[in-house]
Amino acid sequence: MHIVLDPGTFDCSNLGDVAMLQVAVARVHGTWPEATVHVFTRDPGALAKHCPDVEPVSDQGRRAWLADRFFLGGLHRALPQSASRRLVAARNGARERWPRAVERAMLLKLRLRPAGREAMDAFRDTMRQADLVAVAGQHGLVDCFRAHARFQLDTLEMASRRGTPIALFSQAVGPLDDPELRARVRTVLREAVLIGLRERCTSVPVLESLGIAPERMMVTGDDAVALAYHARRDSLGDALGVSLRTTPVAGVEDHVIDRVRGPLHAFARAHRVELVPLASAHHAVARDGRTLRALLQGYDDHTDGGAHLDTTDKLVAEVARCRMVVAGAYHVAVFALAQGIPAVCLTESRYYSRKFVGLADLFGEGCQTVSLSSPTMADELACAVERAWSCAPAVREPLRASAERQVSLSCAAYRRVRDRLESWRMVQ
Repeated sequence: MHIVLDPGTFDCSNLGDVAMLQVAVARVHGTWPEATVHVFTRDPGALAKHCPDVEPVSDQGRRAWLADRFFLGGLHRALPQSASRRLVAARNGARERWPRAVERAMLLKLRLRPAGREAMDAFRDTMRQADLVAVAGQHGLVDCFRAHARFQLDTLEMASRRGTPIALFSQAVGPLDDPELRARVRTVLREAVLIGLRERCTSVPVLESLGIAPERMMVTGDDAVALAYHARRDSLGDALGVSLRTTPVAGVEDHVIDRVRGPLHAFARAHRVELVPLASAHHAVARDGRTLRALLQGYDDHTDGGAHLDTTDKLVAEVARCRMVVAGAYHVAVFALAQGIPAVCLTESRYYSRKFVGLADLFGEGCQTVSLSSPTMADELACAVERAWSCAPAVREPLRASAERQVSLSCAAYRRVRDRLESWRMVQ
């Protein structure tokens, strides 16, 4: 059996995405022990470091094969955007009606442009032998990641067109207002065996508005919850963990660092506690280590900002040292809450606000949110930190109970896909 996973990270530089992938791989191996697991990647070495028991598949090969501009060529550069979009729509229509003819045309073009042919052939071979194509742990079906969403949907559609079952695990969907993207999500996801959702507040209403059948959806929580929950400790930590994500998609700019620094340093000095930097993303866009070094400046001028936290085990263990965390990165909050550690979540963009609202809905008390754009943000943050620090012993077990429920639901989602595949094969 061959199972293809489309992950949330292609270079393993975001440890939250890595955690979701690691749990997905473990669940697939546990559910289908005989399966070979194939994972899209741009860095096979990094993938092997974090997930040694999978087969790498070139994401560049996939993107070259599916790219609109590869098939339709320089016409996109010469035409207005509206005309370019009509060409893409025509290509998608042709691919649905005459898939073999489109494939033959692309292969002919590849003979004229042999560069990358090997990677594309490997992608096509992998998809051809797949018994299941699944999206593992992502928040990619969203307006701010349109290009990524299109490749994800094209991959799932390619599988469905070949008669291969598709599924999605640990997903968040939306905000999704783009009409073209909504139409694509509606068309592709209605074929899914199951859509496992990591939150209900945004994802369920979005999919319901697209007419996705309720029986295809299941709210499971985030797959990464399992990794942190199983690493929980008996003793309560004594440090204050901090993370802050300064990226365009988070809506947080560097000047916010100065506004957050004051309340955190004041609390740490008053309570004489260590500030622990929790860096979960190490790629060029989200340089958590740089941001956290700046945040801790004046309190700990020798920190590396958490740059040494280069595996999920290291990051989860560092979170476990904390009595509470202030989290500007979504998965830092997940790693804390799953261990029974309260989190104060910092929000700014619509995208990140929806992430944290969904997390608070599942974990309840112990997960607070503070808007970075509030004119009274400093006072709100100070009060939230004091509250979380004080209530940490009381919320520990309720948070862990919520995490345990989510782990159970997530495991059940994989079993449900297995059972539905077995039923599907019996009627073939």
